[in-house]
Amino acid sequence: VPLISPNPVGDVLKWKDSTGVLTDFKIISLDGRLVISGRVNSREVDTSNLPSGYYIFSLERGLKIPFVKE
Repeated sequence: VPLISPNPVGDVLKWKDSTGVLTDFKIISLDGRLVISGRVNSREVDTSNLPSGYYIFSLERGLKIPFVKE
């Protein structure tokens, strides 16, 4: 199961996954808007442009992890 750190997230969302497979991701606001998407080519996603709030980090294989952006 992937883990997000730190949570709450600052300017960079870091995630760990035991599969070692890099994948497509989406960050979705709680009202369902897609706010960031892309192909993860590392274990970090720049979240510096996200306003503070609650979001869902969604991986292409169906995993969804809630997080807070500071």
